[in-house]
Amino acid sequence: MTRAGLFPFLGEWRKRHPRLLSALCAAGFLLLVWAVYLPALKALRRSHSEWAQLKAEVAEERRVVDPFRKGSIPTPPPLEALPTVLESLNAAARSKQIQFLQVAPGKVRRGVSAETSILPVDLYLEGGYRSIGEFLSGLSRTPSLEGTFVRQVAIGRQEQMLPLLRARVSIELTLSGATDG
Repeated sequence: MTRAGLFPFLGEWRKRHPRLLSALCAAGFLLLVWAVYLPALKALRRSHSEWAQLKAEVAEERRVVDPFRKGSIPTPPPLEALPTVLESLNAAARSKQIQFLQVAPGKVRRGVSAETSILPVDLYLEGGYRSIGEFLSGLSRTPSLEGTFVRQVAIGRQEQMLPLLRARVSIELTLSGATDG
């Protein structure tokens, strides 16, 4: 069978309306291109917006991290300066009218980076509630105690000692200098 035998009206219609047939073919081609490339264009647009978000996040990270790279963050005291650091703790406590009952340093361990060490210290204090609070808040503001992190505070009272309180404060001192771990 020939093509004309299958669709005899198609041959005649093509001869009578050549422009309409060309327009329909062009429209069909455009619909095909649109159906094939539209998902790809949406994905491209989405990736451009994600790229812009990533660039904004990187700019924010750089804004936060650059001061660290430039060395504006103070370095922790060296491991050899431990007696000085403990004296600074004692001076900070005395300035707030707090008495050390006991200082119990733990074992020095490696810090976050290879250049730092962490020394856990348990401080047993006696003083007023407000004095203990001021002492704890002042730890981070004391220049020689830059790397101090307060881990735990337990405050108790004894009836015969009121208004004095006893507190156990667990802190971690960050010191520069490697340790054997």
